Amino acid sequence: MLTACSIKFYLRPDRKKKDGADPVWVRIIVNRRKTELFTYHFADPKKWDAQSGKQKGSTRQDNYLNYKLASIETKVYELRDSMEKKGKRLSIVDVRSMLKDGSKPNDMTFLEFFKKHINKIKLNPNEYGPTVVVQYETTMSHFTGYLSSIGQRQLLLRELNINNLVGFEEYLLTEYVNPTLQRKMQRNTANKYLSRIRTVLNHAVRSGAIDRSPFQMGFKLKSTKVHSDILTIEEIETIANHSLGNNPSLERARSLFLFECFTGIRWGDLQSLRAEDVKFDNKSNRYWVLIRQEKTGEILEIPLISKAVEIYHKYQAYREATGFILPRLSNQKVNSYLRTICELTNITKKVTSHTGRRSFATTILQQEGEIDIAIISKLLGHTSLKSTILYARPSRKLLANVAEKVDGKQPKVIKPDICLN
Repeated sequence: MLTACSIKFYLRPDRKKKDGADPVWVRIIVNRRKTELFTYHFADPKKWDAQSGKQKGSTRQDNYLNYKLASIETKVYELRDSMEKKGKRLSIVDVRSMLKDGSKPNDMTFLEFFKKHINKIKLNPNEYGPTVVVQYETTMSHFTGYLSSIGQRQLLLRELNINNLVGFEEYLLTEYVNPTLQRKMQRNTANKYLSRIRTVLNHAVRSGAIDRSPFQMGFKLKSTKVHSDILTIEEIETIANHSLGNNPSLERARSLFLFECFTGIRWGDLQSLRAEDVKFDNKSNRYWVLIRQEKTGEILEIPLISKAVEIYHKYQAYREATGFILPRLSNQKVNSYLRTICELTNITKKVTSHTGRRSFATTILQQEGEIDIAIISKLLGHTSLKSTILYARPSRKLLANVAEKVDGKQPKVIKPDICLN
């Protein structure tokens, strides 16, 4: 079945030449997608036939103009027929490329375009930090793995479709196994890689490399609600006070985790904190962290509580030697150490490097009572209160305080035989 295609020539009197001639433009519609281009020809508006899109008359100039316009129309239909014979569908991007610079249909592969996108964001370190670059490189690596799994080395950018996205999603969820953790990928982790694919494809649309993104054709991400454990004040103190068998590696991991618990700083930002990012303010008589967040690009100002300051001073020698205020460990390594720390301290919750940030929002900030959600959002560096609501769950102590306020006095309750932990 031939691709639906229509071509119409028209004049642009708003761009009239000094001699009165109007530029001739062409409007081409392919599968309901439109492009309009200047033909680099001019016509006499008094002799122009708008219905046929031709110039009336039989002079040499009239015939030449009509011949050139017919040639454009012929090129478009010949391109469509050529692609149909190869089993490919014509797109508006192919037509635009051919008419603008005489090029053949875009034969750039998706991985080539992906690589160009990565190189582009590397040139903008103020907006895209090294962690973001690594995330895109990992996504590209996973997509390469998906292509290998279906027996392909490359896939043309303009041929990437919904089926490929579905296949990539299934590959991440069912075939890929994390070499370190030896387990399959979770749904929400797979969504992060698909989101980066979507970003690259949106860039391809904006740059004119493709007509539409498969994400615009009905592919949607499916999210799974995940319960994240949060540590109580008592559990945080247990971790802080345990000897950990005097293991230096566990001690370094604990310091990083506790600093996150006491500041709420994202793990990526925590790893890149340098000496110049922490300053003492005489007016508030307090140390402050002042950084530009890697994820959002927003400026973040956090006053350090005393326990965070203790950790800061603990690594003064390390800071003077390296320029970083805390030991640098990979996310996976810290998570491994945290599992060992939980075993030693008899904490049965699932604790990761991100647990500290969530515990800061819920436990640390709310231990003394109610704090406005806007303040919590500011300290976490969120740009939306919706994100903060997911972090700052009302603690049991806070809910109990609310109940006491409603009662107007300390309630006298007969304790049952079985109590909540």
